[in-house]
Amino acid sequence: MGDSQFTIITTLQPIDAFEAAYQGQPAGVPIAFPGGQDEGVADDLIAPNLQKGTPVPFGAEIVLWIPFCAGFDADETLTEQYEYQVIWRMRNVRDFRQTRRPYHMPRQTAGVPDTGAVPSARSVIPAADWAAGRQAAPVYVTDTGTTLAEYSSNRIVPRAGNITAGPIGTDGVTQNTLTQGIFDPVAQPGIAGDPLFNPVFLGRAPGDEMIILARRVNQGGGNWDFTAAGAGSGIDFPFSNVYGTRDGQKTRARDVGIYVAAGTPGQSTIPIPA
Repeated sequence: MGDSQFTIITTLQPIDAFEAAYQGQPAGVPIAFPGGQDEGVADDLIAPNLQKGTPVPFGAEIVLWIPFCAGFDADETLTEQYEYQVIWRMRNVRDFRQTRRPYHMPRQTAGVPDTGAVPSARSVIPAADWAAGRQAAPVYVTDTGTTLAEYSSNRIVPRAGNITAGPIGTDGVTQNTLTQGIFDPVAQPGIAGDPLFNPVFLGRAPGDEMIILARRVNQGGGNWDFTAAGAGSGIDFPFSNVYGTRDGQKTRARDVGIYVAAGTPGQSTIPIPA
């Protein structure tokens, strides 16, 4: 039972005719593998432009084979190469009820709604950003030089995602979102589709309970202040925006918080502590 066990290969491809859809678009607009919209687009709690994902077993080792795609000029000098960013997401129990896909979010309550042209409730489907070439011992997790999470003795400092635009959907125009139910895309269009979470492997638990203590890295005036953004805004308003009521501007979403999962991977896939 300690042997590595891997599934049959799944081939990921962009949307059909992606060349025509992306032609003339800014280079910061990513091409998604797999392309297209989520399979649950007919569900009233699923955003119609939620990006499609690929199911993987929670806690399993993932192996990617990415083809070499680069151009050479007349002097056989390398001209262009491509980088790939890995996004992780968790589905909820509603997904299992609708499509029988695996899930690890045990509830299907509504998160932060989409107040766009056609206002709609949105169930919580969180996404996380993690570098594909992560280190075996998670001391630093980086993506193109940007620190996503820092580990220093007993503290973890998450970093926001760096998605500037969503991948283009099957209509060749709409930009898909990677997550939903965390932020309102109308109130905060710049971050509503970004991954907000950082996966962190803590290793084996040394006890049967865990407590997480949150502190502000920059102590500032030394007091928590969650007042709304604007003139004289509190330094801790972002904390309220994620975990609380956005200074009374929204109802706190029951399923938005720190997610904890515990499991036992195969003997050959257990992370070795630093």
